[in-house]
Amino acid sequence: MTPLELSQVRSVAPVLLMTLTQGLSLGWSSPAVGKLRAGEGSFAPTLDEISWIVSFFSLGILAGSLVGSAVFARAGRRTTLMLGPVLLASCSAITFLSSSAQPLYLARLLGGAGHGVGVSFASIYVAEVSETAMRGRLILWTNLQIMAGPLISYAVGPLLSYRLLALVPLLTASASLFLALGSGWMQETPFYLASKGRADQALAALRALRAGKKDEEIRAELAAIQKTVKQQASAGSGSLREVFADPVAKKAACLCLFVTGSFAMLGITTVMVFTQQIVEVAGAPLSPAVCSVLLVAVNIAAVLGSMPVVERLGRRTILSGSALGNAASLATLAGFFVARDVLGADVSGVHWLPLACLVSYMASTGMGVVTIPHVLTSELLPQRAKASVAPLSGALVAISAFVLHKSFFIVGRALGFAAPFTFFAAYNLGYSVFVASLVPETKGKTLAQVQEMLAASTADDKKKRN
Repeated sequence: MTPLELSQVRSVAPVLLMTLTQGLSLGWSSPAVGKLRAGEGSFAPTLDEISWIVSFFSLGILAGSLVGSAVFARAGRRTTLMLGPVLLASCSAITFLSSSAQPLYLARLLGGAGHGVGVSFASIYVAEVSETAMRGRLILWTNLQIMAGPLISYAVGPLLSYRLLALVPLLTASASLFLALGSGWMQETPFYLASKGRADQALAALRALRAGKKDEEIRAELAAIQKTVKQQASAGSGSLREVFADPVAKKAACLCLFVTGSFAMLGITTVMVFTQQIVEVAGAPLSPAVCSVLLVAVNIAAVLGSMPVVERLGRRTILSGSALGNAASLATLAGFFVARDVLGADVSGVHWLPLACLVSYMASTGMGVVTIPHVLTSELLPQRAKASVAPLSGALVAISAFVLHKSFFIVGRALGFAAPFTFFAAYNLGYSVFVASLVPETKGKTLAQVQEMLAASTADDKKKRN
């Protein structure tokens, strides 16, 4: 690793640990709920209490996105992101101490808030501190940690007691805070500092982030950042009203809100939260615990496999293909449930099919859906729009996830489990068509070049309408 690459990785390291903590907290639900239902926890919740324990995490994401938005524009990216480990550590501590459902509701709400901060702002921070050649890979690594967290939770869940499992996220949250506050590695972003008129601090941050580069190259990059910030500042403060009044910012915002805000609607949060329960309903040939580890491992392998090609094939191609693969896998799974539960067919000869569909789904999801939307959001949104649009996207995910998680088993028991998976398959198909048709390609472009491309595209659209 070159000094230039190392300087950027060091600044992003606390964020990587924070997103790992997000994944650990997200993945806690599946093994912990299993322990609670088996009487291995500190209390025995009802099924309704379990549904609320799971769903409060989604409500917390909404709160974290909105609170983080207020801090993001005023106190900076670095300060905002450090709210994440604090909230996630609080979730871990309260979970360890809880002996009834009500404290656990609070814990999951705080954990969701920490997750909301990370989901809304981690990719933006990484994009603003990294250079073009490193940006895509670092954002992918950031999102990879979110997937690694559930894998660790699923793997160690059977080995740890309920209370010890609750403490695992506390370790990584503490390490994240130490690296951010104690090591001096984590820099504030030059974009934020330039937007506040702190040119000297922006230059110092760039020098720390661009180790090995010549000073004239660093000053040229700062000049480009200041030019972009000045152009965007002249367009307004970045409130949602001003963003949607500007045709270029409006186009970027609408694209990002759909691409990123659809995360739960694509089915991934439901599958992650209810992995073991879905495997039980489908009657997979392996135990739910083994299937959970297998599915997350496949997802991580797919994310790793996408890294070498993300800059070669481009964001749009990978994301559209990923959603199309999701649609095929989920449609096949829905067909299995129709054959078994509606038509009464003998499916013993294909009892392996549901697990194969879930493996295929997690593989195609890992290739693009769990990573590329965050890359696109960090690249497409103009600087002034990030503080208002990113949390709105997180809010859309939180609200849709809450509704889907709360209703998944209700709909499954009332209409059959083919119904929710048919919905997810149809949404993935529409998502794939939307991305292929309307999302611009950003590979190999600086953030300033992306904004110029959007401006030219918006001007062309206006000419066509006239």
